[in-house]
Amino acid sequence: MNPTYILDFKSAVLKLAQIKIRSQRPRYERVAFFPRHEMRGSLFVAITHYDWSGYDYLKTALEAGVAGVVLETSHEHLAALIPNNVDVYLVESHRAFLASMAHESRQEFDGDVIAITGSTGKSQLGTWLQYALDFHFKTQFNDGNRNSFFGLCELLLHIRRSTQKLVVELGARQLGELSALGEILQPQNVVLTNIQHSHLKYLKNLQNVFALKTELLQVSSVETVFLNALDPLQSPLPDQFPDKTFIFYHPEKVSSELGLSGPHEAQAYAAVDAITDFLGATPMPEFSFWPKLPFSLSQMHTRNGQLALLDGRVTTPESLENFRKIFSTLLAQQKPPTSFALISGFVDFDPVHELAFIKTAAQRWAELPLKKIYYVGPHGESLKKLYLENGGHAEVTLGKKEDVQKILEEIQSLSPEALLAIQGHQEEWFFKLMTELTKS
Repeated sequence: MNPTYILDFKSAVLKLAQIKIRSQRPRYERVAFFPRHEMRGSLFVAITHYDWSGYDYLKTALEAGVAGVVLETSHEHLAALIPNNVDVYLVESHRAFLASMAHESRQEFDGDVIAITGSTGKSQLGTWLQYALDFHFKTQFNDGNRNSFFGLCELLLHIRRSTQKLVVELGARQLGELSALGEILQPQNVVLTNIQHSHLKYLKNLQNVFALKTELLQVSSVETVFLNALDPLQSPLPDQFPDKTFIFYHPEKVSSELGLSGPHEAQAYAAVDAITDFLGATPMPEFSFWPKLPFSLSQMHTRNGQLALLDGRVTTPESLENFRKIFSTLLAQQKPPTSFALISGFVDFDPVHELAFIKTAAQRWAELPLKKIYYVGPHGESLKKLYLENGGHAEVTLGKKEDVQKILEEIQSLSPEALLAIQGHQEEWFFKLMTELTKS
């Protein structure tokens, strides 16, 4: 038995592997298939995914101390290179093997599973939902970069024994993908954010987007579906699936009340409110996560001039325009900020708007009388270069993810004219950091 996770990896691999070449280890600590995974004591599955090949990584994995290796039968010859103290198994397909392992683990879990899908706002909703449920239950959530097949397998394979609720973000680009993921996950509850013109490179039109995003409703395990009352495409769904229970959440009712600064926030708050009420996780906690930072532009003259930009990544023309408006407002102030910190997401922006964002940030920085700039994110060198080319003179400090806490503490000490903008705040690492700072 695995003391940490509900799935006994040893028993599962013995059951599902087509060929057992060697199996002497009593158990495995976890399942690993990407470099970010802990290798020591793990069962390593040498998957191939886009330009990543586990077979090319096999030597590194062995040196890192894996306890077992799963190869496809097409690579059986590599078994001869694996030391005798490492277990070896053969399977026809890594993908099918991981899907079966994930399904085995899901069958062992008897708690609620909430699947979140839609075009935009999934990660923010999932992060807020985990935060709210954690006040009442032990909750696990896969962050937004792990919402496809391998991310789902990673989560399901490592459901902790203490977990009571599972929040799962699911993304897809091709018709049929969400149906397949849903059959593995078997959620009882599904949340739809919105249906928009996303992934049109793959899906071609809005009708296909709608068809893809509603595939989860066809999964037999689904009992309850939460729909966005502002999305007209979702209105007919209760008539199309009369065997499900539908609950509409209302972003329009919370936006004005709470002063939330973006549509994703209102959507997330309304959905979390409805879900927590349904699951009995009430009262819902206050969502003023960061007491020193205001939520909206209307409050930007308070709190020592600090501002939290909570509109996520710049993935749409609307959010890019919001970014421009913020700087226009700052320029109009009698005392614009003299220090600026931008804590950005550590994932790529939508390529259509990425260059526009970099140019806008650099130009607006140069227009402000800044003395010090902090930037943490994936585009530091480009932003700094463009800022200097636009005539900026401030001292620019480029940081890494591990520098965020130090920068946050320093920027908040630079009162009264200090500005803090946050993007990608829904990412799990950043959310946890801000929660800890709030508690302290």
